[in-house]
Amino acid sequence: MSLSQLHSQYLRCRNQATGVLGYLAMLSQGDFKGGEDAVVSQLSPSVGKLRANLDSLRDMAVGLEVGQTDAASVRASIMAHVPPANVALHTVEMRLVKKGSVWPWAEALAAAQKAIREVAAIQKEFEAAGFGKAQASARQPT
Repeated sequence: MSLSQLHSQYLRCRNQATGVLGYLAMLSQGDFKGGEDAVVSQLSPSVGKLRANLDSLRDMAVGLEVGQTDAASVRASIMAHVPPANVALHTVEMRLVKKGSVWPWAEALAAAQKAIREVAAIQKEFEAAGFGKAQASARQPT
C-alpha cells in the first residue's frame, strides 16, 4: 500500500462527505420541499457507502508501510479521525428518518458537519506529506 493510493481513497471519501453535506444543507433550506422522500432514499445509501469507504480508508492505513515519518503521521491521523467521522455519519443515518411529519434536518446537518470536520482534519497530514498543495497550485490559472 502506498501513500499515493491512500491519498486517492481519502479524496474519494472527502468528495462523498462533501456531497452528503451539500444535500443535507439543501434539504435543511427546504430546496426539495415535497420531494424529501426521494432525496433521502438516495442519500441514505450514500451515507452508508461513505461509512464503508471510510472503513476501507482505515483498513488501507493499517497496511501502509510507515518507514517514513510522513506516512506514520498520515496513518495516525486516519486512525484518530475515521472513528468519530463514522459515529457522526451513523447519527446522520439515524436522522434520515421522519419523526411524524417532521424531518430532523438540523440534527442531521450538524452530524454531517462534524463528520466532514473529521475527514478534513486528515488533509493536514496529507499536505504535510506533500499531497494536496502541489495539486492545488497546478490547477491555478497562470
